Amino acid sequence: MIAANTVLAVFRRACIAAFGCSLAACTTPPVTPADERLDTNTGTTLTLMPRAVELVSLEPRGGQSDPFAYLGPFETNRMGERALFLWISAPEEGAGAEPPRVRCDDALLPLVPLAESLRSIGLSAAPYTAPAPWSAQWYFRMPEEALECLSGAHRLTIETLTAGGVPERFAAGAEGLQALAQFAARLGQ
Repeated sequence: MIAANTVLAVFRRACIAAFGCSLAACTTPPVTPADERLDTNTGTTLTLMPRAVELVSLEPRGGQSDPFAYLGPFETNRMGERALFLWISAPEEGAGAEPPRVRCDDALLPLVPLAESLRSIGLSAAPYTAPAPWSAQWYFRMPEEALECLSGAHRLTIETLTAGGVPERFAAGAEGLQALAQFAARLGQ
């Protein structure tokens, strides 16, 4: 009788251990707050988020229209000279003559559109991949206080104007913005 209880106890422990191992194998790996890579064509180190933040249209866009816009901060490091930038992408129908505006909670971010080429800031290619061929892309110089706002935001809104002057708004809530805080913390190291 003792041997049967011992075998049963060992069997239970083995089952619990196997179950624990199978649960550990199913968990997702931790999110990397930032990726760092070297632009081998320019020698610039680029720090960026693994994926840009996805924002969803606040107005109905119909079945044939893209309902997403994207926002991604990045930092360039050219031999110790660091600079912060912001990449934004939105459906092309939102690509009027005016650059998009970004609201961090209720504050309008003080972004300066990048007038020069990506090459002039040390990049030979875009930091983030355009989500679709019909997406417009913009680049901005970003002051540190804008990154601070982004990293603590509860809501982000991007507003674009169509060529006809009609505003289109895209937003993301706090749950979609956690990666921005992780990115900012990584840059603070």
